[in-house]
Amino acid sequence: MDTWTLYWDYDRDRLQKDRTVWVDWLETRFDRHVLGGLSQILKQMQASEVDWVLIYAHSLFGAVEGLSSFAYQTGDDGDKFKSFCKDYFLPNPCPWVGLAAAVYHNFRCGLAHGFGIEKGGLTFRRDDPRVNPVFVDGDSFWVGPDWLLERLKASG
Repeated sequence: MDTWTLYWDYDRDRLQKDRTVWVDWLETRFDRHVLGGLSQILKQMQASEVDWVLIYAHSLFGAVEGLSSFAYQTGDDGDKFKSFCKDYFLPNPCPWVGLAAAVYHNFRCGLAHGFGIEKGGLTFRRDDPRVNPVFVDGDSFWVGPDWLLERLKASG
């Protein structure tokens, strides 16, 4: 991977000539550009959660959406996102009924269309001991941001 830029615009021609390198290319790009950045933001959030939570959540769920577009060839973007959550991102079986749909509608869509989480939110366990790693309050899910990053690493 040393000769790759890991940017689609520069590597596209070579990738299209040899599809066998796509998985390694995408995995390396994801590790370097997504997981590395999210790990740094998570450290900042632990010091001052208010300053970073929306940027972190928007980036993390954007990464889930990006991975879902590579994982599935058919269906609309929402179906791909929810399928990726069920198949890769969330534990299987998921102990929190409705979490996959809430992650899409309340977190991803709320952030993408209104720059805010519609119901629930991200919070560290130290701030709310009920978040271990998910706390359900009616139709709202409170999720630990560190757990989400662990799940993203496992699913990528």
